[in-house]
Amino acid sequence: TLNVPGTDDWYIAYHRFAMPNGNGTNRETTIDRVEFGADGLMKKVTPTLQSVAAQTVPSPGPEVETTASTRCVAGKVVLTTQVVNRDDEAVSVNVTTPFGTKSVVSLAPGKTVSQAFTTRQVSIAAGSVSTVATAGGQSKTTTTAYSSRSCG
Repeated sequence: TLNVPGTDDWYIAYHRFAMPNGNGTNRETTIDRVEFGADGLMKKVTPTLQSVAAQTVPSPGPEVETTASTRCVAGKVVLTTQVVNRDDEAVSVNVTTPFGTKSVVSLAPGKTVSQAFTTRQVSIAAGSVSTVATAGGQSKTTTTAYSSRSCG
């Protein structure tokens, strides 16, 4: 069985013999859609002669990895982020936090960019940053959590 990534479409690939008028010796490979009942179990798959139409697999978007942490500098909390480009092409990156947004026009494959966001606060609650990476006309948004910090 296989799933089309990014969808809830499931298919089964199998061999069939003697359909129709075959000699029972030569195999054919086919793919049919798998459907699920209200109970969540697979319904019986009835072999077909036409198989299924080709599917376009949606692109998951560029692969980046974001980390976020906090530290104290001169008695105030600074939120830092690091974004690593795990993709095989350059990406543009926008990192948005409760303390501002920073952009990188072109982050080369395998490279890392670090950004510091000054909060001007003695303490901050736990939160998250949003990273939007764009490459080749595809965008992917990820959310990364950071811990609370008190510098007082």
